Amino acid sequence: MTHKFLVLMIKAIGVFTCLAYVYALTMTGVIAYYKYVKPQIAESELQTTINHQRALLDIKKEYGELVHDDISRQ
Repeated sequence: MTHKFLVLMIKAIGVFTCLAYVYALTMTGVIAYYKYVKPQIAESELQTTINHQRALLDIKKEYGELVHDDISRQ
């Protein structure tokens, strides 16, 4: 009886340890994504929007008319 209990405890500790490692690795990945990857994506999207608006303003200056989605109208 004691042997079965010890084996069960060792298995339970092993499963708990495995799940703790999986959780730690997952959370490390999530934290890294939100700290490093997502800001770079947001920055690149913002830069794309800025470049698009600059191009629209250049067209407006060149042709002297408003262009669809032109930010200067707002």
